[in-house]
Amino acid sequence: MQEVKHCKRFGCVIALEAEADYYSYIRIKYCKPCRAAVQRMQSANRQYRFRQRRKEAHRLTKEQNQLLREENELLRRRLICLREQEDIS
Repeated sequence: MQEVKHCKRFGCVIALEAEADYYSYIRIKYCKPCRAAVQRMQSANRQYRFRQRRKEAHRLTKEQNQLLREENELLRRRLICLREQEDIS
């Protein structure tokens, strides 16, 4: 009995075990039109996840920068108070 590989999307025959190279046979999952569509979909998903990670990192950086600005302002005020106390003494 010949082993036959079918496309995972549409079920059409894409390879016969006897006719194909073993490694390409075990690797193939989709017919050519489906392969292009699946690669586009996977690329779109990968880009979406990358953009979400980048957006989250950017948001965290903005929050951290804001906290640092607030801390700097408090330190400036404290330094001014300390200098004023030294001048009084």
